[in-house]
Amino acid sequence: MATTSYTFTPNTTGGQCVLPTTMTIVVNPYLTGNRNASICEGNSYTFNGITYTTAISGVKDTLPNANGCDSIITLNLNIKPKTYGIHTALICQGSSYTFNGNVYTISNNTAKDTLINSLGCDSIITLNLTVTPVNPILTNQALAGCGNVVFKSVNYTNNTIVKDTLYTAQGCDSVYRTTNITVYPEYHYGLIIDTFGCDKVVYNGITYTESVSFKDTIRTVHGCDSIINNVNIEIVKFDLQASINPEDPYEGEEVRIQTNSADGQAYNVISWTPTSYFNDQTSLFQQFQANTGQHVVVTGVGRRGCKDTAVIDFKVRPYTPSVILPNAFTPNGDGKNDVFVPVLGVDRGYQLTDFRIFNRWGQLLFSTTHINVGWDGTFNGQLQSQDVYFYTVTIIFRDGSKKFFKGDVTLLR
Repeated sequence: MATTSYTFTPNTTGGQCVLPTTMTIVVNPYLTGNRNASICEGNSYTFNGITYTTAISGVKDTLPNANGCDSIITLNLNIKPKTYGIHTALICQGSSYTFNGNVYTISNNTAKDTLINSLGCDSIITLNLTVTPVNPILTNQALAGCGNVVFKSVNYTNNTIVKDTLYTAQGCDSVYRTTNITVYPEYHYGLIIDTFGCDKVVYNGITYTESVSFKDTIRTVHGCDSIINNVNIEIVKFDLQASINPEDPYEGEEVRIQTNSADGQAYNVISWTPTSYFNDQTSLFQQFQANTGQHVVVTGVGRRGCKDTAVIDFKVRPYTPSVILPNAFTPNGDGKNDVFVPVLGVDRGYQLTDFRIFNRWGQLLFSTTHINVGWDGTFNGQLQSQDVYFYTVTIIFRDGSKKFFKGDVTLLR
């Protein structure tokens, strides 16, 4: 309400004159306000004579202000909570733990300590202490090695006893261990063993077919190296070979069986079979007249006395000194019957001493002593006409017989 001025005239009594008077009336307003307060959980707050322990708002109190008018205050009370926590600890039996100034040696889950949290109120910590019992185990172990033993990163070269303690995951003593370390000596000496064999060598139950050198270690009853031998194994391979020439002899033809070694090494022949067929049993070759087929076995000895055999089986063919002379030929270059030549029943063991071709007037057109060279129907490089021509052939065979042939042959175009 605003300030207001009023004018009034008093009543005239007794005929007195009174002047009008002005009066100003001032109206003072009442005041309002809020009181915001906070307390920690478990504490109390007094307002307007009343004690509060829980949060509250809207509670009013009327007080006189400086003008003597009412002043209305509204209370808003906030409760700040306490905080709680657990402190977990683990110790081994026989150890101690200090909490809130107190020393504990047994498990405890009731001890508390009060601290101030970030709100300025109590923070209550409860101890959860576990004491791990210690049940020590006594154990023994033995370690052995050749020359040395490495135990827990330590190298031992002599017999010794080592005691150590093992721990549980909580770090408490668990196992008290005694380790007996035995070091067996090693002896490093050996021999050089040179051995050889023909085609193979069996050494320590192993078959070797190629030359090789290696170290052979013999161990003691404790498994330690005792003797180291240097072993040199030589495999001697002797491959005796034999060949016959000619490979398909005629009956009564002279043949030669020749021996040799596959790798060229020196060797000796010690036998030929059948023995009745060969007089010289140590010859490197045999030359003889093949009258019948034979199964020939020759035995030789090579380097380091290694033996091998070679086998020759051969049959003999009947020697038939027949001759066929065609009665016509066609030298037209088609590859068929282009040459006139005698055809023999044997492929060797003969000698062509004369082969001649004449025309009907007795003129010599062709002459040779080579059985593989026939007449191609030309004379001085000129093709001869189709006609009848005459030949003479003289052949001496292996048995010394001499055969003479003459006749005619027709040249066809």
